[in-house]
Amino acid sequence: MSDDKSNPKSSKRNLPAWMSSRQTGGESSKGSKPADDTNEPQNSTKKEAKKSNEKSGFSKLLEGVVFVLSGFVNPERATLRSQALEMGAEFKQDWNSDCTLLVCAFANTPKFRQVESDGGTIISKEWISECHKQKQLVAIEPYLLHAGKPWRKILSRDAKK
Repeated sequence: MSDDKSNPKSSKRNLPAWMSSRQTGGESSKGSKPADDTNEPQNSTKKEAKKSNEKSGFSKLLEGVVFVLSGFVNPERATLRSQALEMGAEFKQDWNSDCTLLVCAFANTPKFRQVESDGGTIISKEWISECHKQKQLVAIEPYLLHAGKPWRKILSRDAKK
């Protein structure tokens, strides 16, 4: 039984790097921890307020956009859909008169031709990914595969301005 304690396999069991404490790093963080704790309620409140403002703006980036995906398979399809929904867009399975954007993997697919003939706007997936990554609207022009009708519905509050 004493052999089990000296077994190399049992000595391989180490803490993950983020859990281990280094002497210099561990001591300095322990020393500064109480000071951080006293300021934490004020700082965390400010950070939470900033995050909620960013999140509310982020969740409205694509407000008024009704999009359809074409030529994508999971998991990429699910990722694009969830990114756009997270930014406030609405998803439709098939193109109809309510839709404003077709996010297309390939040109000249049947859906691409349908939307093109209907005068819809068609973009590449990179536009959704870039907006999500930068947490802001990026210029759509470099991502256009076909320029058509406005890619965002005019919202009633925008029309009043």
